[in-house]
Amino acid sequence: PDGRARFDLDTIRTFTTVEPLKEDQFLMAVTTESVPPGLYDVRLVIEQRGADSVRRTGEDTSGFAPAIAAQRGALVGLDSVEVPDPASSRLGLSDIILGRPGSGLTWTPPGGAPVPLNPLNAFPPGGTVALYYQVSGLAPGARYRTDVSLAPADDPKGRAVVTLSFTDRAASRWTEVRRTVGLAQLKPGHYRLTVKVAGPNGETATRSGLVNIVKE
Repeated sequence: PDGRARFDLDTIRTFTTVEPLKEDQFLMAVTTESVPPGLYDVRLVIEQRGADSVRRTGEDTSGFAPAIAAQRGALVGLDSVEVPDPASSRLGLSDIILGRPGSGLTWTPPGGAPVPLNPLNAFPPGGTVALYYQVSGLAPGARYRTDVSLAPADDPKGRAVVTLSFTDRAASRWTEVRRTVGLAQLKPGHYRLTVKVAGPNGETATRSGLVNIVKE
């Protein structure tokens, strides 16, 4: 945000389909960019070259409305993305990944197992959220508590309708966490899923994301 550093990734991808995509079909891909710990503003610009793209209207269930919706391209912005320092002694919590098993798209962390993604951020009623995040800054063996809650996104008081709590021990100063959250108790709608981690000395870290339950 302060402009001291900038990291760019420019790539061209070619997709081949048997026929033009229908309204309920999408192209999906994953790209990664390595950055040092810090706070970042992210801008993703997508441009279709050589053909006019179709501009569509309707609700954007991804949780981020395009800042620019042009005839041949789009720009999406996401501010205040924090990359915690895994070597720090300060409790840190990465952004959370709200994946959908069977989505067909995964991300594999270094040395880890594939993590399911959900680029459309749409879950069916009664479905499951594959929750992934990383905790850092705890001494190996230290106990920490995690609270996971789901609240209607339009509730100004954030009153949770689903809560989960559990206690774990840190395997190292940097720990991967994988959990599943069932949605059977929730009706279709937009919800905010919040993860709060509390360390042994009372320090806390919180991250949240949107869960959209839609009838398919």
